[in-house]
Amino acid sequence: MTPEQPLPAPLPAVVEISYASSTPVAVTAATPAGEQSPAPPADPATPPKQSAAAAKREDAKAKLHDLATRHHLSVIAIGNGTACRETEEFVSEVIRDKLPELAYVIVNEAGASVYSASTIGREEFPDHDATVRGTISIGRRLARSAQRTGQSRSAKCRRRPLSA
Repeated sequence: MTPEQPLPAPLPAVVEISYASSTPVAVTAATPAGEQSPAPPADPATPPKQSAAAAKREDAKAKLHDLATRHHLSVIAIGNGTACRETEEFVSEVIRDKLPELAYVIVNEAGASVYSASTIGREEFPDHDATVRGTISIGRRLARSAQRTGQSRSAKCRRRPLSA
């Protein structure tokens, strides 16, 4: 750059792209180095955006609701392994918000992984992976428990959401 040429305009410190209805509006703020630009005022008419994780959770709830209604489920079996409590919380939210007639049961998973990786499991369900075979094993355990007790629902079914 030679001294005769003007200096380029300072680069913006913050570049934000927002959408008003369907028209994108680019907002830039030039800030000298070392200074912070003031935060833009919040628009009270614009609802707060949902985080990506919250949006995924809502999508998963919609999918669970769809599956439960499409297949006329009355009970969901949840294995007592990894992420059992998180899954229980998730399912109880769906029950509370959308499907109060649905129940869930925590089922002991001991042996489900053994079956899912066994020759018998692979022969019985050759087109499914070990995860699906383990899920089938957990469902069968619930069904056998209900048959033994003569109940259509296990005594450990929870119909109400977890308390906070």
